[in-house]
Amino acid sequence: MMSKKPSTIGVRLRRQAAARRRTAAETPARRLLSGRNWLLVALVGAIISVAIPSVFPATIDAARDLWSDDPITIETADVSTTIAGVPIVATPGDMPKAEESSAIADLAYQAGGQPAGLSGQRLTFRNHRSSEVLVTGIKPVVEKQAKPLDGTLVKYFSQGGAETTVVDLDLDAPEPQPTRTEAGRPTKEPFFSGHNIVLEPGETHLMHFRTVTQRCDCTWRLQVTYRYHDQDRTVTVPAADQPPFRMTAYAVRYRTVYHVEVTGIQKPDPKTYCADAAICRAALRSCGTVRTATRTAVVRVEKGTTCAEAVRIADRYYNDASLSHTGSGGFAEVDGWTCGSATAAEAENTGHLGSCTRGAAKVSMDAT
Repeated sequence: MMSKKPSTIGVRLRRQAAARRRTAAETPARRLLSGRNWLLVALVGAIISVAIPSVFPATIDAARDLWSDDPITIETADVSTTIAGVPIVATPGDMPKAEESSAIADLAYQAGGQPAGLSGQRLTFRNHRSSEVLVTGIKPVVEKQAKPLDGTLVKYFSQGGAETTVVDLDLDAPEPQPTRTEAGRPTKEPFFSGHNIVLEPGETHLMHFRTVTQRCDCTWRLQVTYRYHDQDRTVTVPAADQPPFRMTAYAVRYRTVYHVEVTGIQKPDPKTYCADAAICRAALRSCGTVRTATRTAVVRVEKGTTCAEAVRIADRYYNDASLSHTGSGGFAEVDGWTCGSATAAEAENTGHLGSCTRGAAKVSMDAT
């Protein structure tokens, strides 16, 4: 019996040593969570959970800034047909004759045609960072202003306009900038006045432009300013190694005109055809000016009378207190002429103030 005692004592000692080692290993954790220490653990965990989302993405972004691409990319596309609702294309010269309505727009583009009257552009913003990016401004930079293309005009009439416009851009403005659209109509309010485009991490954002000009065959690019980590950056689109945006104003006269309608292809007489009334009026010789109640109007003869008669009739219409004006159009009979005023919206958007007609004769009054 005495021979087995050392063995039993050894086993007991080994068991006690193992227990002490387990106790020693568990002690730091138990001590940390004992008493009020668990409150400290909870507080530190909460701080880490708040801090890491803001610090960790910034660390990732800093690494990508050193070794990777730009924080955002902007893809561009011409969407003039979508914005206009129909293709409207003008070419620099004659184009091949088209027998099928479906092929005529493609032939016009192949002949060097460009969107006419208005055009549409789409910008696709992509945020490649883990942080928010703010697009704070967009400014057009016009590179070329040439005479409007006056070869062939192709205009479709079989569809309606599309309501996809987000912002409007007038290339003829003294300082062109995107403006807001309300109820499908342009306003004078700058789009980025107190407003930014917010790109969340990884977000894609689409922006459509409805661009117009009444003066030129224009090419331009857009300078986009954005804020990233409290620093302002600028990128130009399309990039310098890509073709710029391009469109043409309507010309006063064309060599050939095609109207594509449900019934087929029509060819109006280009000698009498006018694609845009405001441009055609502006091309006429000024006969002089008259005062209206609020502004100065330039008088032009569209057809059928003399400049002296046109100015006399326009002056009487606006300034003869003995005349009776009726209706919302302010219609009045002036020595056998019927005169009327444009709506406030038309006057604001086109500059056309009113007109007087007598049979086939017509006089127009426009803002100076």
